[in-house]
Amino acid sequence: QVIDATPPTIDSCLPPDPVIAELYARATIPEPLFSDNSILELSTESANDESLIIIKDHSFRNSWGYGITPVSVTAEDQSGNNVTCQFNVTVLGESSG
Repeated sequence: QVIDATPPTIDSCLPPDPVIAELYARATIPEPLFSDNSILELSTESANDESLIIIKDHSFRNSWGYGITPVSVTAEDQSGNNVTCQFNVTVLGESSG
């Protein structure tokens, strides 16, 4: 019996560039990338990232309000191991000028 006690790996977790807007804005958020070793333990093929459950605390398609909003994205493997990517979405007010 193989016991997987290793959490997934964060391959990429980049915050989006700050957005300047009057009140609300759409921010282009790079999708965090995760991988897992559990498939590798069973075969010589690459890990199947589709086997991970991805949980986002915010929709990546909604509008973001003025200020700084913390965002968390968690990847969980089939053994219940998880890792969380955290970053901020920043919407700055337009400067008067």
